[in-house]
Parts: sequence; structure tokens; C-alpha cells
Amino acid sequence: MAEQGWVPSDRFVDPVDDESDRFAEADAVTELQADRVDDVAERLAAVVDLAAGLRQWRFGHVIVDEAQDLTPMQWRMITRRAIGGSMTVVGDLAQRSEGGVRSWDELLPAEVGPTTHRELSVNYRSPSEINDVATRLLDTRALDIGASRSIRSTGHPVRVVDRGARGWAEAVVSTVTSFVADRPGRVAVVHPAGWDALEELDDLVVPGAPQLDVVSATGAKGLEFDHVVVVDPLAIVRPADLYVAVTRATQRLAIVHAGVLPDALARALSPGDR
Repeated sequence: MAEQGWVPSDRFVDPVDDESDRFAEADAVTELQADRVDDVAERLAAVVDLAAGLRQWRFGHVIVDEAQDLTPMQWRMITRRAIGGSMTVVGDLAQRSEGGVRSWDELLPAEVGPTTHRELSVNYRSPSEINDVATRLLDTRALDIGASRSIRSTGHPVRVVDRGARGWAEAVVSTVTSFVADRPGRVAVVHPAGWDALEELDDLVVPGAPQLDVVSATGAKGLEFDHVVVVDPLAIVRPADLYVAVTRATQRLAIVHAGVLPDALARALSPGDR
């Protein structure tokens, strides 16, 4: 599960005869395949094939990240490999791709067993100007999640920009330029998944912003940037994707729209968010 490679063989419990040699062989084959296979999906398939031949793999403790998106079958696979059900499960229901779940009690399968639930009540990523908007956006979704508080503020409210008669690229360049003029940093332009106007952002260049990423709201999950510009939020259909989009910035956030904002976002923005 870990991106850094397999757990060393001496961390496994109850090894069978020559098990260490088999794990060492699996490590070597995996590294070789990783060098030869560029496509992530193909690499994952190769790892799954290896694991299929080593069904006795079990771990003393399992750490699960982005747990809100796991399927029942994935949970079954994990619980089978967690000795005594010892796990640390980390996730954010607000970022769950599929709706219909309000709490962790509803999401976690019975195989996980009894749990102790802890919420992160302090937001270390987003300043209060962004966190307050995200919290109000979350309030519209009736999830069983407590609000967090930010440990800092920047003094810069969320900017809401109507592109008017301008193209998306022109509006984005203008917004990003104003951001990096105040504080240089890595910038992301977050767009709706499958966005029809994506080609307008092809070869986007902003003077003073050498680190500029153009990424979908779905693809932005788990990432963070100094400044974020969310474009065309009305076309971001899933509430979770919209929440992800507005919570990626550590410094400044702007919303560039085409005259209309999603109702939930309009309600979340205060009169001072301009």
C-alpha cells in the first residue's frame, strides 16, 4: 500500500519456510517492473499479481490514508491482512467521491471492528479566510463532521472574479499575476473534471509564476499549493470536488466564474469575500 515500497520482511508475522527469500524476490521483481513500466495502472496491476501469489502476507498494524473512498472489497482485503484488526484509518468524509454517507459509522464495514474516533480540529493548511468559506460550504452538506479552526490568517479574503467578456485564460492570468506580485509561490488552476473549456488553458504562461499547475478538481485531492484559482465552479458537479478545490491553498484563493456561482458556494462566501 505504501508508495515507498514493501515493508521489510522482518516486519511480517509468522513467516513460513523460506518466506524471507520470497519477499526479497518480490521486492526485486517489483523494483525491476517499476523501472520498466511507466504507466501507474500497469505498475499497480503488476503488484497485485505478485500479491496474489503471497496470500499469507499479514501485518501487525495497517495505516490507511484517503480511507473515505475505499470500496467494500478494498476494506475486506485490508482487514484480512491486519492482525487483530490493528489499524490507523485516516480520511475526510467531506472529500468522499460518492455521496450518501454521513458518518464514519455508516462507512466502515463490520469487519473493521470497534474503533476509537478522533477528529482533527485544527487546520494547519488553510488560513482562516479560506477555512471559514470551506466550513460554511461543508455546513450545506449535512455531514457528521465537526468544524476545524485555522491557526493563522493572511489578511487576504477569498477573491471572487467574474470573467465577464474575457476568456478563461485572460481572467486566470490577471488573477494569478496579482497573487504572485504580492507573494511568489506555486500556483494551481483547478478546473472541473472533463471541462469543455480546458483547451483555453493550454500552454498557459503567467509572468512571475514559474510553478503553475493546471489540474482537475478530482486530481487535486491530496495536493496543496501556495495559491489556487478555481475556474468555472458551476461546472464542478460533485460537492466533494468543490470542497477539495477550495481547500488546496495555503495562502490565497480565487474563484473565477462566468456570471453564476453554485448556490452552496454563493452561500458560503461572505460579503467580505471579494
